Amino acid sequence: MDIFAITSEWQGQFDWVIEHTCFCAINPDRRAGYVRSARSLLKSKGQLIGTFYTHNRPGGPPFGTIEAEVLELFSPQLERELWELSDRSINRRRNEEYVGGFRVNY
Repeated sequence: MDIFAITSEWQGQFDWVIEHTCFCAINPDRRAGYVRSARSLLKSKGQLIGTFYTHNRPGGPPFGTIEAEVLELFSPQLERELWELSDRSINRRRNEEYVGGFRVNY
Protein backbone atom coordinates (compact mmCIF):
# COMPACT_ATOMS: atom_id res chain seq x y z
CA MET A 1 0.00 0.00 0.00
CA ASP A 2 1.15 3.53 -0.68
CA ILE A 3 2.24 5.00 2.67
CA PHE A 4 0.90 8.37 1.49
CA ALA A 5 -2.57 6.99 0.80
CA ILE A 6 -3.39 5.32 4.12
CA THR A 7 -7.13 4.79 4.39
CA SER A 8 -9.04 5.15 7.63
CA GLU A 9 -9.44 1.38 8.01
CA TRP A 10 -5.67 1.10 8.74
CA GLN A 11 -5.34 4.07 11.06
CA GLY A 12 -4.61 3.16 14.66
CA GLN A 13 -4.40 -0.56 13.90
CA PHE A 14 -0.77 -1.44 14.64
CA ASP A 15 1.41 -1.80 17.73
CA TRP A 16 4.58 -1.49 15.64
CA VAL A 17 5.77 0.19 12.48
CA ILE A 18 9.16 -0.97 11.27
CA GLU A 19 11.19 1.55 9.25
CA HIS A 20 14.14 0.40 7.19
CA THR A 21 15.46 2.85 4.62
CA CYS A 22 12.03 4.07 3.53
CA PHE A 23 12.68 7.51 5.02
CA CYS A 24 15.87 8.00 2.98
CA ALA A 25 14.28 6.65 -0.20
CA ILE A 26 11.46 9.18 -0.43
CA ASN A 27 11.84 12.70 -1.71
CA PRO A 28 12.85 14.99 1.17
CA ASP A 29 9.85 17.23 0.41
CA ARG A 30 7.54 14.35 1.40
CA ARG A 31 9.25 13.32 4.63
CA ALA A 32 6.93 15.18 6.99
CA GLY A 33 3.97 13.50 5.26
CA TYR A 34 5.66 10.13 5.64
CA VAL A 35 6.05 10.67 9.38
CA ARG A 36 2.37 11.66 9.72
CA SER A 37 1.27 8.59 7.74
CA ALA A 38 3.46 6.20 9.70
CA ARG A 39 2.21 7.74 12.95
CA SER A 40 -1.41 7.37 11.84
CA LEU A 41 -0.99 3.59 11.67
CA LEU A 42 -0.06 3.26 15.34
CA LYS A 43 -2.32 2.45 18.26
CA SER A 44 -2.06 4.32 21.54
CA LYS A 45 1.39 3.54 22.99
CA GLY A 46 2.41 2.05 19.62
CA GLN A 47 6.03 2.22 18.53
CA LEU A 48 7.99 2.98 15.41
CA ILE A 49 11.44 1.46 15.33
CA GLY A 50 13.84 1.81 12.49
CA THR A 51 17.22 2.15 10.93
CA PHE A 52 17.87 5.61 9.55
CA TYR A 53 20.57 6.09 6.94
CA THR A 54 22.12 9.54 7.32
CA HIS A 55 24.59 10.94 4.81
CA ASN A 56 25.24 14.17 2.95
CA ARG A 57 25.94 12.92 -0.58
CA PRO A 58 24.04 14.63 -3.41
CA GLY A 59 21.31 12.98 -5.42
CA GLY A 60 19.25 10.02 -4.44
CA PRO A 61 17.65 7.84 -3.61
CA PRO A 62 18.88 7.31 -1.04
CA PHE A 63 18.51 11.00 -0.36
CA GLY A 64 20.73 12.64 2.19
CA THR A 65 19.63 13.61 5.65
CA ILE A 66 21.22 14.45 8.94
CA GLU A 67 20.49 13.19 12.42
CA ALA A 68 18.90 16.51 13.46
CA GLU A 69 16.40 16.41 10.57
CA VAL A 70 15.18 12.93 11.47
CA LEU A 71 14.73 13.86 15.12
CA GLU A 72 13.04 17.15 14.25
CA LEU A 73 10.49 15.47 11.98
CA PHE A 74 9.64 12.58 14.29
CA SER A 75 9.65 14.41 17.63
CA PRO A 76 6.40 16.37 17.29
CA GLN A 77 4.53 13.20 16.31
CA LEU A 78 6.18 10.63 18.56
CA GLU A 79 8.22 10.53 21.76
CA ARG A 80 11.81 9.43 21.25
CA GLU A 81 12.81 6.42 23.32
CA LEU A 82 15.97 5.33 21.54
CA TRP A 83 18.48 7.02 19.27
CA GLU A 84 21.96 5.61 18.83
CA LEU A 85 24.54 4.99 16.19
CA SER A 86 24.15 1.47 14.86
CA ASP A 87 26.98 -0.93 15.56
CA ARG A 88 25.65 -3.44 13.03
CA SER A 89 25.82 -1.50 9.78
CA ILE A 90 27.37 -2.89 6.65
CA ASN A 91 30.83 -1.46 5.98
CA ARG A 92 29.79 1.13 3.40
CA ARG A 93 27.20 2.59 5.82
CA ARG A 94 29.27 2.36 9.00
CA ASN A 95 28.86 5.47 11.17
CA GLU A 96 25.98 6.68 8.96
CA GLU A 97 23.10 4.60 10.34
CA TYR A 98 21.15 5.22 13.51
CA VAL A 99 18.71 2.97 15.29
CA GLY A 100 15.70 4.93 16.45
CA GLY A 101 12.71 4.07 18.58
CA PHE A 102 9.71 6.36 18.95
CA ARG A 103 6.42 5.88 20.83
CA VAL A 104 2.95 7.35 20.72
CA ASN A 105 2.82 9.15 24.04
CA TYR A 106 -0.84 8.56 24.92
